[in-house]
Amino acid sequence: MESMLLRVYQGQVVYLCKAALLALDDIQGHGAPESGRLWYGVQNFIIAAGNLSKLFFAAGREPGRTQRYEARQPLRESLGVTDESPLRQVHIRNDFEHLDERLEEWWDESPNRNFIDANVGPEGMIVAGEGALGEKDTLRWLNPETGKVIFWGNELHIPSVAEEVRRLHPLAERLSMTPPEWDSLSAGGGP
Repeated sequence: MESMLLRVYQGQVVYLCKAALLALDDIQGHGAPESGRLWYGVQNFIIAAGNLSKLFFAAGREPGRTQRYEARQPLRESLGVTDESPLRQVHIRNDFEHLDERLEEWWDESPNRNFIDANVGPEGMIVAGEGALGEKDTLRWLNPETGKVIFWGNELHIPSVAEEVRRLHPLAERLSMTPPEWDSLSAGGGP
């Protein structure tokens, strides 16, 4: 990866880390769940984390994903991001970003069409008769005791991702401000 492109990617990491940290402020107590700020924060945190994941690990389907993943190795190495990073598994982002599709799927597949959404509390706090709640009847759920947000069984552990974001932010900020290697710019048609 050319050093200028690496700096651009690192700058985007800074931007997304800031977005995630702002969202984390909303999650950590800037309003009761009914005010909307909690879920506003959760959604924005998930989207920022998902976009960080795409920067580091590439997104999309083959063909091309493996090549993009390999091309991002210098970015991951520069920031110490491994395949074990909590940013690697942010599948829940798709659930939040494709809510319309999830609602249609729920409508088509839920036998009883019970609908639980934006729930805050420990898992299992809703007791229903046997078979009353299908697998897809519960959309967004936040367990404040564990820090997990759940959508149809896809989970994101907010504290783990937040720790990684806090680690990355100052490092990416410092690296993104480092001048690129000008030799590589000349070879690519730059100054």
